[in-house]
Amino acid sequence: MKKKLGIVLKGGGTRCSSYLGALQALKDCKIQIDSFVGISAGALVSMAYSSNSDINYLLAEISKLSNKDFFTLASVIHGHIWSVDEYTKVFNRILPNVNIQDLKIPVFIEMHCVETKTNEIWSKGNILKLIPQSMAYPGLLPKVKLDNKYYRDGDFGISVGATFLKANSYADVVLTLDAGKSPFNQKNESSDLSIDELGLPYSRINFRHAKEHYDNGYKIISENIEDVKNLLS
Repeated sequence: MKKKLGIVLKGGGTRCSSYLGALQALKDCKIQIDSFVGISAGALVSMAYSSNSDINYLLAEISKLSNKDFFTLASVIHGHIWSVDEYTKVFNRILPNVNIQDLKIPVFIEMHCVETKTNEIWSKGNILKLIPQSMAYPGLLPKVKLDNKYYRDGDFGISVGATFLKANSYADVVLTLDAGKSPFNQKNESSDLSIDELGLPYSRINFRHAKEHYDNGYKIISENIEDVKNLLS
């Protein structure tokens, strides 16, 4: 029986276009992805890919972005570089207005609960609302309140994504990818293969290097593709 592959995409801000390169490398080798867990910027890419697997289109759209697209004076006054409202408007141009449970490939969002100091998996909700919630990084976007608890960027805690995918039979093999190397996060031992620093060491809020990040992600996954194939064999 064919083994199911789950992908955990972690954070990295604007380095997230390296995930697109990684996904293209897997696609070129005809490796099917059966499920995703997305954390922070990885949530954006996993939902975008599951709704539209045209990677060239997604890369082109991300390459057009700049910080001014998300900026408002009001958000800065409240201590955040980006505005949730502007953020949602921008990605409404790229993503469909659908619920996460209706995406073509199962996608789950991982966020960090401030009260319990643990990461939790979210599997329901509108994707345009879930994206800023999953990227609630201090100074960038405000933390959000859901079910009387506050949540922030999932990179603040130990990821439970690989464990979740295996425990719920969404994946037999889990590949965890990180566009950077989070100072807050630790590796989840349930992941079969973890690859860090897919992106290049540019600022995490600099959109100008999308293609370079993409190329680096493609290169690194291509170098590790035999390991992925062996895990799936």
